[in-house]
Amino acid sequence: MWVKKMEMVKRCDAVIADPCLFCLDGPDCGAAFEVGHAAALGKTELTFTFDWRSMREKYGGACDASVMGVEDFGLSFILMLRDGAEALDSFDAALHHFLRHSSEWRGCDCGGCVRS
Repeated sequence: MWVKKMEMVKRCDAVIADPCLFCLDGPDCGAAFEVGHAAALGKTELTFTFDWRSMREKYGGACDASVMGVEDFGLSFILMLRDGAEALDSFDAALHHFLRHSSEWRGCDCGGCVRS
């Protein structure tokens, strides 16, 4: 399955992911890996979330339960996932953002997307 997922990332135009879908406090390691793999391949990566609280708000302060420091960049997920990746509020918003800004636009039937 891992090999198939890596091949899918190689063939795709963009990766759109909710890094916090399976983890309430922080990014899912699988989603983070896929977004990182896409970035390494020069693919477009877009993220979306329904929880815009900062990392410190999610973990309840400057330290987590293990007394590890929580980064304080005011971002909804770790800096490495947000630095360079667009973050939007839904999958649909991320998809439409990609379609509007992609030079390889293939069309969208929503009526709101136009080739830039």
